[in-house]
Amino acid sequence: MTLLGVLIYLAATLVIVVCVSMEVDIVRRWLKERRQKQMVREMIEDLRKKNREEKE
Repeated sequence: MTLLGVLIYLAATLVIVVCVSMEVDIVRRWLKERRQKQMVREMIEDLRKKNREEKE
């Protein structure tokens, strides 16, 4: 391989690594938001249960 070939290979590898790390960050953020939404749903459900119990 020539020096130019090695540089092209390294540049392509760097691009792939950056894209994969960005994708991982996106997935982590999505999972975190999903977890937070689930916690909010559970809190709302608990409050509804408490409200029903207090009415009875």
